Formats: sequence, structure tokens, C-alpha cells
Amino acid sequence: MKPSFFCLLFLLPFLTKSQNLPQCDSLVITCCAFDSLGLNTISIYVANPSSELFAYPGFVLLDNNLDTIAKETVNYFGIGTWPQAHTMTIVAPLTLPFTGYLELHTLFYQEFACSFPFTIADTTTTINEITADKTIVVFPNPFVDELHIALAQYSVSSEVRLSIVDVMDREVYTANKKQLPATLSLNGMKPGIYFLRITNTNNQPIQIQKVVVGE
Repeated sequence: MKPSFFCLLFLLPFLTKSQNLPQCDSLVITCCAFDSLGLNTISIYVANPSSELFAYPGFVLLDNNLDTIAKETVNYFGIGTWPQAHTMTIVAPLTLPFTGYLELHTLFYQEFACSFPFTIADTTTTINEITADKTIVVFPNPFVDELHIALAQYSVSSEVRLSIVDVMDREVYTANKKQLPATLSLNGMKPGIYFLRITNTNNQPIQIQKVVVGE
């Protein structure tokens, strides 16, 4: 089965085929979310229904000359079944429309796992109630007891689901909020790195963001 791609902020009308592990064909990759501060990063959302862990994964975006355009700093232990945000820092000019390759490496880039032909069309769409210019702000980060979630200069009146998972993709907190901004009381969480998942009532991802629990 070929990987499934669905457009979040930019339409991806392309066909893709992995070139290495058979489990690569099971990956579901959703593209793309750019940051709102000058296109310094590009995020993809990746789900893995296969049994392959893809330990310590890192994604790299390459152009047709195989030059690196964007690269991810490894944050995850593996790729879980729920869509995870993989944010790549843009290190070379990225001009839309874009055609190139998306590579997945494992074990902190020690091993090559997958390669997909990758195209980003110059077509803008929206994602649920939150669009590219409605940036979610999480503060303080790192935090100890309370985490505040808001939209820069906006509010959302529809219900959202807020989940926090650890680096092993285990959910440690979940709550439904009827609107943003919202405050989460998280007293007692162990210090470390976590990920905040924000979804709508249809369980569609709105944003995933790394958060840190301080000591």
C-alpha cells in the first residue's frame, strides 16, 4: 500500500513510493505547516500503523539535486500510531511549488530508512478553525504547575481536545476545552520533554508542540 498524504496548509497532489523498508509504505504523512514568522520551519505530521518502530527518527527534505533544504532535530523515541509533528528547520531557499524528496533516517541519522518523492504545490488551504496566521502560543515553556494555551491575537470558540504525551507516545493527560485560551493544571508531572497535541472534535490534528516540564 502506498503512503497516504492529506493536505493541511498546502495541497500535495502527488504519488509517492518508498525505496527501502516495506514498512515505509504504511506511513501516513500529512503536509505541510509553515511557521508564521518567515518560513523558518516546515512541519509534517506522521502516523505509523506498522509494527516498525523507526527508532529515533529524523526527516530531511531534499531538492531534485539531493541538496538539503530542511532537516529535523531528533525529538522522538519512535513514530507512533497517532500523527506526530516532525518540524524541519529550513536551511536553504525553499521556493513553492517545490519538487524533491523526503527522507526518513533512524538512530539519530545513523541509518537510512525511507525515501519518498515529495511535492509541495503553491496552493493554500485552511486547517479547521486555525490557519497559518493564527499561531498557538504555549507558555510558560518550560513550566512546572500550569500550562497556558492561547492563540496569538485570536480566540477559538469551538471545542478542542488537549492531550499531553511523553516521548514514548504514552498519553499522560487529556482534557476537552470548549474554547481557547485555556489553562491546564498539571501539578505532579515528572520533569522532562512532552508533546502537546491539539485536535478538533473529529480528532483531526490542529497543532502539536513540544513542551518541557521543569524541576
